[in-house]
Amino acid sequence: ERNKTSTATMRDTFDGGNKCEDTNNPELSENRNGAREKAKRPQTQHLPTSHLYSSIHPIPIRPRRANIRKGRELRQISQYCIEQAPGPVVILGIHLCKALSVHTVRLFVNTTKASRLYLKPCCLPGRRDLAKKHPPFWTFDRMEGGGFGVETLYCQDITDKNESLTEVAEATEETEHLTGAHDKEENRNTKPRGFLFSKWVKLLRDAADTAPSVTAEIHHLPVQIRGLQNQFIVATR
Repeated sequence: ERNKTSTATMRDTFDGGNKCEDTNNPELSENRNGAREKAKRPQTQHLPTSHLYSSIHPIPIRPRRANIRKGRELRQISQYCIEQAPGPVVILGIHLCKALSVHTVRLFVNTTKASRLYLKPCCLPGRRDLAKKHPPFWTFDRMEGGGFGVETLYCQDITDKNESLTEVAEATEETEHLTGAHDKEENRNTKPRGFLFSKWVKLLRDAADTAPSVTAEIHHLPVQIRGLQNQFIVATR
């Protein structure tokens, strides 16, 4: 009789032929419509670093997580990583988006032990910042105007002591011709393709060039066949 009662009780837990789920199961959650779905597991916010310890690297790599947008963490990198290094330090920034390129240049400018900077800028700061009352502005004391910002990039013409913006644009067009990267629609515009990116790279170069005893240059390397971001910054102290 007990077995029959247990069987009947278990059958009562079925609703319309569908088995009732365990409400204490952390794998399941119920949305507003009553539908069952798996609860999302928390995802880690950090990239794995195990591959950095591989023996294939010719020099040892010690990873350090830091938000270089924060001035405090940028100063810590300078003080505890670069200034305490046994020899000269090379700063390498690859495809740094938006303001990350600016902060990397600032790290190089403010750290005298950094002997060289190799920087490959990537995407530009957003135009949406122009709608703000005070668009982002990055301060470099020795730079003309005290620095540059989003408004400088999108709204102002700039000059250069070594090469004019026209020359930078012409170099971009030459790269496009060599790589076959042409777009009829964009070629109808009055300004050449890559104009804003060339201006962005130039501003970053000028910021790096403000540091004492530093020479910063723009190198054009056609590594992107269909792309326009083929400009690299090399600064030497």
